Amino acid sequence: LFSCLLVFLLNSIFFISKIRYVRPRFKKSFSMTYLLSVVDGLTVFKAMTIPVFSTFMFMFMWLVLPDFLGIDISNKAMILNTALFSGTVFFSNKGINFYFLTLNKDFPYLKAVGVNLNKFIKKRIWSLNFISILVPSISLYFFLNYLGYGFIDISLFLFGVSLAYFLCQGIQMLEIIIFRKYHFKNAKELDAFSLPLKTRVIMYIIRFLPILVCILVNQIRIFGFLTQILLNIVYISIVYFSLYRYTISQVIKGDNHVHFIH
Repeated sequence: LFSCLLVFLLNSIFFISKIRYVRPRFKKSFSMTYLLSVVDGLTVFKAMTIPVFSTFMFMFMWLVLPDFLGIDISNKAMILNTALFSGTVFFSNKGINFYFLTLNKDFPYLKAVGVNLNKFIKKRIWSLNFISILVPSISLYFFLNYLGYGFIDISLFLFGVSLAYFLCQGIQMLEIIIFRKYHFKNAKELDAFSLPLKTRVIMYIIRFLPILVCILVNQIRIFGFLTQILLNIVYISIVYFSLYRYTISQVIKGDNHVHFIH
């Protein structure tokens, strides 16, 4: 799977056009070529595979030192808690969406040629969300199936990991606004940049608080299991969609200062 993915990404890089333009189908479909013209192939590959390597490390520790991780999957509530906590570790690094929105400088030009930016960004963000969740979920599915867990338990674990992904993505949405102000040329420059201490402290708080609230809510035993699932869905949905809508509106608004010569 990783070899095929690498070949596909490298193959796409060699066919990137030097001049980006809006084709008729470009407005309607997701284009890997366009993604790789904004974010280099190596960064895309790292962003997609780091969660996979994190899951591999988790699997290895689960098999070798389960007591060290403190894994307790004696009931469905603990399976969900383990998945949520583990998922926040798997997806704590910068995702593809982060790089795509932070480095993209085409939004004002796309808007000028009549592209609906809300639909344009939404389609690509959800396509990238699907790809980002799919690859580590496949490896986790086969691992849990190998250990002998039933379909319901596996589905519950993958559901918890997916919720953790959207929680981490929602937090990264606010970070996108901070990093876009610096107008980085490429991902290498972005990764090498060191934020001022005050900004870094604020970002740590932004990352920590939503995850802390999620963990604390799941420790409350007065709720039934179905109520616990519902609370997680409602809470993470509010965090993700509110921050997503705010970030996209700020990204679009922030590019309004660009003027064109007619």
